[in-house]
Amino acid sequence: MNPATARVSDGDRDRVVELVQQAYADGRLDQEELERRLERALTSVSLQELDLVTADLPHHDEVVKLQSIGGGLKRSGD
Repeated sequence: MNPATARVSDGDRDRVVELVQQAYADGRLDQEELERRLERALTSVSLQELDLVTADLPHHDEVVKLQSIGGGLKRSGD
């Protein structure tokens, strides 16, 4: 099966919705574009369709790393 035509999960849709909402909060999208993209995200059935919703938006990979050093805890990332 081609990964691009694989069916999306609710988690996949949720991540795209969060990206679209963040783009709106950052001022990258107006209200009309927000609504249009949310509808597309929530009705997408393939990963390819879902990828098109955020293709022109920055993707923030929010990775938080926790590391124990000498009994203390060090955090890096946003």
